[in-house]
Amino acid sequence: MHVTVATDTKEDKLKAQREKHRVDLDEVFCNSGISFRYSVLLKQIMDILSMSKRTAERRIDTWTKLRLIEKNTSEDYVRI
Repeated sequence: MHVTVATDTKEDKLKAQREKHRVDLDEVFCNSGISFRYSVLLKQIMDILSMSKRTAERRIDTWTKLRLIEKNTSEDYVRI
């Protein structure tokens, strides 16, 4: 009889993804400021991480879903 054991839980996978993205996030936010408008954040990601516009847009979506960044009351993106 075979038994499958799940070694990675969903929480472990999310934690691994957060750590993977945290390096890029540190680079973007440490170099330039505390909060950014969407367009400025997009440009920062494109310039600092050398990404295309579409990839930078996906990166913002990913960071938001992973709860690494969020919009504050003035609609700026800030680190969590």
